[in-house]
Amino acid sequence: MRAPLLTRRAALALTSTTLIGGLAACATADQDDREDDRGHRDRQTELPADEKPVLYLYPHQEATVDVELAYTGELTFTYPEPAATSTGVSWQVTASPDGTLTDVQARSYPYLFWEGINPAPMTQTEGFVVQAHEATAFLEDKLALLGLTEREAAELITFWGPRIQTTDEALITFAAEQHAAIAAYSFTTDGEPLTPEVFIRVYLVIGDVPADPVPEQELISGPVRHGFTAVEWGGCDQRTTPA
Repeated sequence: MRAPLLTRRAALALTSTTLIGGLAACATADQDDREDDRGHRDRQTELPADEKPVLYLYPHQEATVDVELAYTGELTFTYPEPAATSTGVSWQVTASPDGTLTDVQARSYPYLFWEGINPAPMTQTEGFVVQAHEATAFLEDKLALLGLTEREAAELITFWGPRIQTTDEALITFAAEQHAAIAAYSFTTDGEPLTPEVFIRVYLVIGDVPADPVPEQELISGPVRHGFTAVEWGGCDQRTTPA
Protein backbone atom coordinates (compact mmCIF):
# COMPACT_ATOMS: atom_id res chain seq x y z
CA MET A 1 0.00 0.00 0.00
CA ARG A 2 1.38 3.39 -0.93
CA ALA A 3 1.85 6.01 1.74
CA PRO A 4 -0.23 9.21 1.29
CA LEU A 5 1.21 11.96 -0.86
CA LEU A 6 2.95 14.33 1.53
CA THR A 7 3.52 18.05 1.08
CA ARG A 8 7.02 19.01 0.04
CA ARG A 9 9.13 21.94 1.20
CA ALA A 10 10.89 24.10 -1.36
CA ALA A 11 14.07 22.15 -1.88
CA LEU A 12 17.12 23.14 0.13
CA ALA A 13 19.56 21.23 -2.02
CA LEU A 14 23.08 20.56 -0.80
CA THR A 15 25.48 21.82 -3.45
CA SER A 16 28.72 20.48 -2.05
CA THR A 17 31.84 19.88 -4.09
CA THR A 18 31.85 16.45 -2.53
CA LEU A 19 28.64 15.45 -4.30
CA ILE A 20 29.53 12.23 -6.05
CA GLY A 21 28.21 11.06 -9.39
CA GLY A 22 25.51 8.60 -8.44
CA LEU A 23 24.66 5.14 -9.41
CA ALA A 24 21.70 5.05 -11.82
CA ALA A 25 19.29 2.18 -11.57
CA CYS A 26 15.64 3.19 -11.90
CA ALA A 27 13.29 0.60 -10.44
CA THR A 28 9.78 -0.05 -11.68
CA ALA A 29 7.09 1.61 -9.63
CA ASP A 30 3.77 -0.11 -10.03
CA GLN A 31 3.34 -2.80 -7.39
CA ASP A 32 0.42 -4.25 -9.36
CA ASP A 33 2.76 -5.31 -12.18
CA ARG A 34 1.02 -6.48 -15.30
CA GLU A 35 2.41 -9.70 -16.74
CA ASP A 36 2.25 -11.24 -20.18
CA ASP A 37 1.49 -14.90 -20.83
CA ARG A 38 5.12 -15.80 -19.99
CA GLY A 39 4.97 -14.05 -16.61
CA HIS A 40 7.06 -11.08 -17.78
CA ARG A 41 6.48 -7.65 -16.33
CA ASP A 42 5.40 -4.99 -18.81
CA ARG A 43 7.83 -2.25 -17.82
CA GLN A 44 6.59 0.11 -20.53
CA THR A 45 3.25 0.55 -18.70
CA GLU A 46 4.94 1.57 -15.44
CA LEU A 47 6.24 4.85 -14.12
CA PRO A 48 9.94 5.04 -13.16
CA ALA A 49 10.60 4.95 -9.41
CA ASP A 50 13.32 5.84 -6.97
CA GLU A 51 13.92 2.48 -5.32
CA LYS A 52 15.55 2.19 -1.93
CA PRO A 53 17.40 5.41 -1.51
CA VAL A 54 18.98 5.04 1.95
CA LEU A 55 20.74 7.74 3.97
CA TYR A 56 23.57 7.11 6.45
CA LEU A 57 24.73 9.77 8.93
CA TYR A 58 28.17 9.84 10.58
CA PRO A 59 28.64 12.80 12.94
CA HIS A 60 32.02 13.36 14.57
CA GLN A 61 30.23 13.10 17.93
CA GLU A 62 26.76 11.94 19.00
CA ALA A 63 24.13 14.50 17.99
CA THR A 64 20.37 14.87 17.65
CA VAL A 65 19.72 15.59 13.98
CA ASP A 66 16.54 16.61 12.18
CA VAL A 67 16.61 15.37 8.57
CA GLU A 68 14.17 16.78 6.05
CA LEU A 69 13.63 15.36 2.58
CA ALA A 70 12.14 17.58 -0.13
CA TYR A 71 11.06 15.34 -3.03
CA THR A 72 9.36 16.49 -6.24
CA GLY A 73 7.85 13.06 -6.87
CA GLU A 74 5.41 11.01 -4.78
CA LEU A 75 6.74 9.21 -1.73
CA THR A 76 5.45 5.63 -1.57
CA PHE A 77 7.25 4.18 1.46
CA THR A 78 9.42 5.44 4.30
CA TYR A 79 11.13 3.77 7.27
CA PRO A 80 11.24 4.73 10.02
CA GLU A 81 7.99 6.65 9.65
CA PRO A 82 8.76 10.36 9.21
CA ALA A 83 6.79 13.28 10.58
CA ALA A 84 4.52 14.90 7.98
CA THR A 85 4.09 18.65 8.43
CA SER A 86 2.86 21.54 6.32
CA THR A 87 6.44 22.18 5.20
CA GLY A 88 7.82 18.72 4.45
CA VAL A 89 8.76 15.26 5.63
CA SER A 90 11.30 14.89 8.39
CA TRP A 91 12.93 12.42 10.73
CA GLN A 92 14.45 13.19 14.11
CA VAL A 93 17.20 10.81 15.17
CA THR A 94 20.17 10.66 17.49
CA ALA A 95 23.14 9.91 15.24
CA SER A 96 26.28 8.19 16.56
CA PRO A 97 29.75 8.34 14.98
CA ASP A 98 29.48 4.64 14.00
CA GLY A 99 26.37 5.42 11.93
CA THR A 100 23.74 4.05 14.33
CA LEU A 101 20.54 6.11 14.26
CA THR A 102 18.17 6.03 17.23
CA ASP A 103 14.64 7.45 17.19
CA VAL A 104 12.64 8.94 20.07
CA GLN A 105 11.25 5.47 20.89
CA ALA A 106 14.84 4.23 21.35
CA ARG A 107 14.65 2.02 18.25
CA SER A 108 17.90 1.78 16.30
CA TYR A 109 18.40 1.82 12.52
CA PRO A 110 21.43 1.59 10.20
CA TYR A 111 19.98 4.25 7.86
CA LEU A 112 16.88 6.18 6.84
CA PHE A 113 14.92 4.55 3.99
CA TRP A 114 12.45 5.87 1.44
CA GLU A 115 11.02 5.12 -1.99
CA GLY A 116 9.00 7.22 -4.41
CA ILE A 117 7.68 7.70 -7.93
CA ASN A 118 9.96 9.75 -10.18
CA PRO A 119 8.39 12.78 -11.88
CA ALA A 120 10.20 11.87 -15.15
CA PRO A 121 12.67 9.34 -16.58
CA MET A 122 16.38 10.05 -16.16
CA THR A 123 18.73 10.51 -19.09
CA GLN A 124 21.57 8.15 -19.98
CA THR A 125 23.79 9.98 -22.45
CA GLU A 126 26.80 8.12 -21.01
CA GLY A 127 27.39 5.08 -18.86
CA PHE A 128 28.72 1.52 -18.82
CA VAL A 129 27.43 -1.55 -20.64
CA VAL A 130 27.52 -4.29 -18.01
CA GLN A 131 27.01 -7.99 -18.66
CA ALA A 132 24.91 -9.84 -16.07
CA HIS A 133 27.78 -12.04 -14.90
CA GLU A 134 30.01 -8.98 -14.45
CA ALA A 135 27.57 -6.98 -12.31
CA THR A 136 29.05 -7.80 -8.89
CA ALA A 137 32.67 -7.10 -9.86
CA PHE A 138 31.61 -3.93 -11.67
CA LEU A 139 29.77 -2.59 -8.63
CA GLU A 140 32.57 -3.50 -6.23
CA ASP A 141 35.06 -1.58 -8.35
CA LYS A 142 32.95 1.53 -8.98
CA LEU A 143 31.57 1.82 -5.45
CA ALA A 144 35.06 1.71 -3.97
CA LEU A 145 36.09 4.48 -6.38
CA LEU A 146 33.07 6.60 -5.45
CA GLY A 147 33.85 6.36 -1.75
CA LEU A 148 31.45 3.84 -0.23
CA THR A 149 32.71 1.72 2.65
CA GLU A 150 32.71 -2.07 2.26
CA ARG A 151 29.59 -2.29 4.44
CA GLU A 152 27.71 0.36 2.44
CA ALA A 153 28.79 -1.24 -0.84
CA ALA A 154 27.71 -4.71 0.34
CA GLU A 155 24.26 -3.39 1.25
CA LEU A 156 23.90 -1.75 -2.17
CA ILE A 157 25.16 -4.80 -4.07
CA THR A 158 22.91 -7.29 -2.28
CA PHE A 159 19.93 -5.12 -3.24
CA TRP A 160 20.84 -4.03 -6.78
CA GLY A 161 23.04 -6.90 -7.97
CA PRO A 162 20.20 -9.40 -8.48
CA ARG A 163 18.08 -6.74 -10.17
CA ILE A 164 20.80 -5.84 -12.66
CA GLN A 165 21.13 -9.53 -13.57
CA THR A 166 17.49 -9.87 -14.67
CA THR A 167 18.64 -9.11 -18.24
CA ASP A 168 21.74 -10.33 -20.06
CA GLU A 169 23.19 -6.83 -20.20
CA ALA A 170 22.28 -3.33 -19.09
CA LEU A 171 23.42 0.26 -19.47
CA ILE A 172 24.35 1.64 -16.05
CA THR A 173 24.77 5.36 -15.46
CA PHE A 174 25.82 7.04 -12.22
CA ALA A 175 23.40 9.97 -11.92
CA ALA A 176 23.69 11.59 -8.49
CA GLU A 177 23.26 15.11 -9.84
CA GLN A 178 20.02 14.20 -11.64
CA HIS A 179 18.76 12.54 -8.47
CA ALA A 180 19.76 15.50 -6.29
CA ALA A 181 17.67 17.80 -8.50
CA ILE A 182 14.48 16.01 -7.38
CA ALA A 183 15.49 14.79 -3.89
CA ALA A 184 17.05 17.38 -1.59
CA TYR A 185 18.00 17.03 2.08
CA SER A 186 18.36 19.63 4.79
CA PHE A 187 19.82 18.97 8.23
CA THR A 188 19.45 20.85 11.51
CA THR A 189 20.58 20.29 15.08
CA ASP A 190 19.16 22.28 18.01
CA GLY A 191 17.33 24.39 15.45
CA GLU A 192 20.54 25.40 13.67
CA PRO A 193 21.40 24.40 10.08
CA LEU A 194 23.91 21.58 9.87
CA THR A 195 25.86 21.13 6.63
CA PRO A 196 27.85 17.90 6.14
CA GLU A 197 31.54 18.41 5.51
CA VAL A 198 31.26 15.45 3.14
CA PHE A 199 28.11 14.28 1.34
CA ILE A 200 28.54 11.23 -0.91
CA ARG A 201 25.52 10.45 -3.11
CA VAL A 202 25.56 7.34 -5.30
CA TYR A 203 22.59 6.85 -7.61
CA LEU A 204 22.27 4.04 -10.13
CA VAL A 205 20.21 4.29 -13.33
CA ILE A 206 19.73 0.96 -15.13
CA GLY A 207 18.57 1.16 -18.72
CA ASP A 208 18.41 -0.84 -21.93
CA VAL A 209 21.61 -1.05 -23.97
CA PRO A 210 21.04 1.32 -26.92
CA ALA A 211 21.59 0.37 -30.53
CA ASP A 212 24.07 3.23 -30.89
CA PRO A 213 26.95 3.17 -28.38
CA VAL A 214 27.12 5.92 -25.77
CA PRO A 215 30.36 7.33 -24.34
CA GLU A 216 31.80 5.59 -21.29
CA GLN A 217 31.20 7.67 -18.19
CA GLU A 218 34.14 9.25 -16.40
CA LEU A 219 33.82 9.01 -12.62
CA ILE A 220 35.51 11.18 -10.00
CA SER A 221 37.03 9.52 -6.95
CA GLY A 222 35.13 9.98 -3.71
CA PRO A 223 36.41 12.42 -1.07
CA VAL A 224 38.28 11.63 2.11
CA ARG A 225 35.75 11.51 4.93
CA HIS A 226 36.14 14.01 7.73
CA GLY A 227 33.79 15.68 10.18
CA PHE A 228 30.03 15.20 9.74
CA THR A 229 29.57 12.85 6.78
CA ALA A 230 26.32 11.89 5.04
CA VAL A 231 26.11 9.04 2.52
CA GLU A 232 23.19 8.13 0.28
CA TRP A 233 22.74 5.37 -2.27
CA GLY A 234 19.75 4.40 -4.36
CA GLY A 235 18.63 3.92 -7.92
CA CYS A 236 15.96 3.22 -10.50
CA ASP A 237 15.43 0.62 -13.21
CA GLN A 238 13.99 2.06 -16.40
CA ARG A 239 14.61 -0.85 -18.74
CA THR A 240 11.77 -1.61 -21.13
CA THR A 241 13.09 -5.11 -21.84
CA PRO A 242 10.99 -7.65 -19.89
CA ALA A 243 12.87 -9.12 -16.94
